[in-house]
Amino acid sequence: MNNNVKKLILGISGGVDSATAAFLAVKEGYDVTGVTHAVTDGGLAEAKRAKELCDAMGLPHITLDLRDEFKNQVIEYFVSSYMQGITPNPCVMCNKTVKFPYLFSEAGENGLVATGHYAVIEKAGDRFLLKKGVDAKKDQSYMLWALPEKYLSRLVFPLGGMTKDEVRETAAAAGISVASKKDSQDICFIPDGDYVGFMMRHLGVKEFKKGSYTDAEGNLLGTHSGHICYTPGQSRGLGIALGKKMYVISKNAENNTVVLGDKCDVMKRTVKARSINFLAGDDLSSPQVLEAKIRYSARPSAAEIFRSGEDEITAIFREAVSAPAPGQSLVIYDGDTVVAGGEIV
Repeated sequence: MNNNVKKLILGISGGVDSATAAFLAVKEGYDVTGVTHAVTDGGLAEAKRAKELCDAMGLPHITLDLRDEFKNQVIEYFVSSYMQGITPNPCVMCNKTVKFPYLFSEAGENGLVATGHYAVIEKAGDRFLLKKGVDAKKDQSYMLWALPEKYLSRLVFPLGGMTKDEVRETAAAAGISVASKKDSQDICFIPDGDYVGFMMRHLGVKEFKKGSYTDAEGNLLGTHSGHICYTPGQSRGLGIALGKKMYVISKNAENNTVVLGDKCDVMKRTVKARSINFLAGDDLSSPQVLEAKIRYSARPSAAEIFRSGEDEITAIFREAVSAPAPGQSLVIYDGDTVVAGGEIV
């Protein structure tokens, strides 16, 4: 037995990304064990497909039934956030509390962990940095900001230096059966994308309590279907005709009101975030001009970033950004490196 072969726990979901990551990790000489987290009832079927992929590559496979943990850590957070009038980021929460902690638990005290995320881990001196994946359209570093820094030295992202097209080409050439499988576009526990319907089923209600639309001055504009049904920046599906396009500026869960306004009203230059996680050794105690993103699909924008409290950072963007939503993530970049992240307040 070669004692120099490094053991690697690899999160495999049954999709092309994680399957290709497993193939590449084996090619790099790692001793790979595939681990699938079954976090929903449908996830058990995904775990079966993931095992079939591992069997085809001659790899051992473990299924972890984490439905209870996922419900407690992610689904309850998702529901309670909307109930409080904020917009949750369940993928960030899952990475922080379920996906990576359980992978590292399987890996043991010093073992390595890999996933099919499009991100890069790079050693710089005595530190390990989280960086963007080379495919700007697929880069997932934004979703990883909440990982503890201690994880970085033990993380492997085999796809970080590849584009999605290259991944599919590699999978096809390797004979991986899911090479052409479509990407999942929705939250894993809401495959139809209807989060309002999911909330109704979860809470056991047929509709939410109706409330008032107002303008910024508090003037009554009409009636809405419940604050849960709306997110900041939303302009479609408001169910109200005011003679011009209106946008959700903010909402108040306590009195069930939704404030509407013009496009300019949702544009903000100053964004604050708390529950900060610093990943690059810089605590932002002095102001710096860096880049920041307020949502996964946004492009990084230049901003002056500084520490504005013990557990708070403020970003003052050079150009206003559209509808920063409380509960979403503010992620700070220095070039391709993730400096810090936090929850928008």
